[in-house]
Amino acid sequence: MQSKIIELLRITGSPFSGDCHKKEVLESEVLFKLAHANRIGLLYLQTLKDNGKLKKLEKEYNNLYNRYHETLVTTANLSVVLNDNNIPYTTIKTIRPFPATPNDVDVIFLGRTQDFKEANNILKKNGYREFLKAPGQILYFDERSGDLFNKVKKVGKQGGIYYIDFYRELMVKRFIYLDRKKLSKYIIEQKILEDGVTNVLMPPVDLALILFHACFPNRMYSLEIFYTTLFHLKSMGKDDIIIFNNFIKNSSIQLAVKSSLSITKEIYSNVFGEVPQIFSRLLNRKEIRRFPIRKIVCNAELPPFKVKFWLFFTIFIHRLSHFISFRSFIVQILCFINPKYLIRFLNQLLNKKEIDDRYKQV
Repeated sequence: MQSKIIELLRITGSPFSGDCHKKEVLESEVLFKLAHANRIGLLYLQTLKDNGKLKKLEKEYNNLYNRYHETLVTTANLSVVLNDNNIPYTTIKTIRPFPATPNDVDVIFLGRTQDFKEANNILKKNGYREFLKAPGQILYFDERSGDLFNKVKKVGKQGGIYYIDFYRELMVKRFIYLDRKKLSKYIIEQKILEDGVTNVLMPPVDLALILFHACFPNRMYSLEIFYTTLFHLKSMGKDDIIIFNNFIKNSSIQLAVKSSLSITKEIYSNVFGEVPQIFSRLLNRKEIRRFPIRKIVCNAELPPFKVKFWLFFTIFIHRLSHFISFRSFIVQILCFINPKYLIRFLNQLLNKKEIDDRYKQV
């Protein structure tokens, strides 16, 4: 692993080790670019600020902190509309256990499929503007975006604080890769900002989904996932570990989740030395030997890491053993009669844009 990455991680530190492994805090544009490319730019800058080292990068800190805060406002406002209209939902992969700046607010509709249209009508009546439509989701713009909506309509989605992905199913095109109904019993309420409340998944389940998505369908492991894992694991007790293990087993996502966990463990070992004991409760020795980082990712030197195709394809084949995924794949195959559709599908599935490209400010 490159020395700059080790330097960055030793500055931002670990919730397990406190200050014992921390390096002297250094303000560096090079380190910030690495952090930003891995979606931990705000975490790095917050570390500088907390240590009185934030000077040249203060403008970048203010921009990212504003984005972080405004994303929470977007989430809180949307939750008011959904809660007031008794629309069943949960946010996923959006609220992290540390200051983070996600690409958008991800929300899954958990009601009956036939009620999804009415839920979208309610959003539109409350000022949310439809930006893009796909078979399993609709992308909305928060009404607070103002004229920015028209600007982005011309140049396309670039990532930012006003995007809301409202999912009918967890799917790529028409392929459903995970049954949303399995999430319903894990929903809890979480306070955001001063008086906001939103539905979220229990932390062990949200972590499992984040680790799964890194391998499938995103094929991208960033340091944001590394720190999300560490912060969640730090707060997990025995009951949380049971929930985590039961969920990944019942959802049949062990391969993807444990591959991502293995990446996390190996990075931690390379940077901080002794690995926290909780990893041994989630990964046995056989799994550790089975998933070395060099076997999982294309380039183990510089994150974000792209997950190798063999692992992605293995997970895909395994998903086909589940009826809901197999049935949706048959529907997907019928769409491949149109060669243009097939080309677009393969391009989306196999050639995901790098995080830097998807992380532009708007």
